[in-house]
Amino acid sequence: MFVVVCQESVARKLEFLTVGPFSAMRNTPLQHQLFLACRYEEIISTVIATQAWIPKYSIRGILALVYWAQGFFDKAPEEERLELDWRGDSRLKT
Repeated sequence: MFVVVCQESVARKLEFLTVGPFSAMRNTPLQHQLFLACRYEEIISTVIATQAWIPKYSIRGILALVYWAQGFFDKAPEEERLELDWRGDSRLKT
């Protein structure tokens, strides 16, 4: 049941993007729904596209979640570090 709801939600989010594909507010919910549906490769492509469309909006944190979920323990901390650097947070500088 949950998977069906996730797939329907992803479909709705994709429809929503046709209204404003260059809006960070419209792209981020799609990426979160794709994460819940375990559609990791799609998340990575949408994150890269969103970052190219909206360079001042960092979504590296979502990439870090995807890499943690996929078991890429070498990539995930680096993405988190990039997200924190973008925010100006220096807690993980060590």
